[in-house]
Amino acid sequence: MSEKNTSYHVPALEKGLDIIELIAKERSPLSAAQIGETLGRSRNELFRMLSCLEQRNYLYRDEASGNYSLTLRMFELSHQQSDTSLLLRAASAPMQRLTELIGESCHISILNQNKIIVLHQAESSRLIRISVGAGALLNPYNSVSGRLLLSYLSKEELTKTLNSIPEFTELKAAEQKKFIDSLKKIHTKAVFKDSSDQIDGIIDIATLVGLKDSTFKASLAITYIPKRAKTTQAEIQKELTKTAQEITKALGY
Repeated sequence: MSEKNTSYHVPALEKGLDIIELIAKERSPLSAAQIGETLGRSRNELFRMLSCLEQRNYLYRDEASGNYSLTLRMFELSHQQSDTSLLLRAASAPMQRLTELIGESCHISILNQNKIIVLHQAESSRLIRISVGAGALLNPYNSVSGRLLLSYLSKEELTKTLNSIPEFTELKAAEQKKFIDSLKKIHTKAVFKDSSDQIDGIIDIATLVGLKDSTFKASLAITYIPKRAKTTQAEIQKELTKTAQEITKALGY
């Protein structure tokens, strides 16, 4: 059996990651008993792991309730990656200007394995607005940003990524081909727009940040309600493209 196909298990590490992933999904802090019940592990089994994660500053334990919540340690580590940090520095000011100009929130995302990760959002000041918050994880199969970034993958990368997305693998062969053909069409467009798969009446518009042949790419996108827009779709697309080009230039491309 090749090393690539061999699965190695590290129980202690897996236990720690299970705890972090569980707490990350919850809106409220969890007690040790709740964590143990959800993961199917005894409190004694988790005690050392919870203590270690707390000492390493990944978890915070409230003294009054004894409940655990995540610290910003994971966020801090993720932002030590040079590409991500550079992108955020280059994108923040242009995105804010774009939001103020068109009156709609915008967000920037990257493709990481089989998930779209929203890295930053510039939020509109309008009382009623649509927001896609930083840290959100989206399915690339049914999101505009996802399909845009999928369209720029190499054939090998695309095959590997799509084969890890259940919504794609469950399709019949003819439907899979149709989806892949649609990505080829997206690749030729400067701006990709489509109706939201999540909410009726919503339009998603996205464009590429970076160059088609650059190793690092991101998607700059706007989600909005056409009937409530302060300006035309053509103007939104124009300003979105200009902002993406500004960010790309700031990245050194």
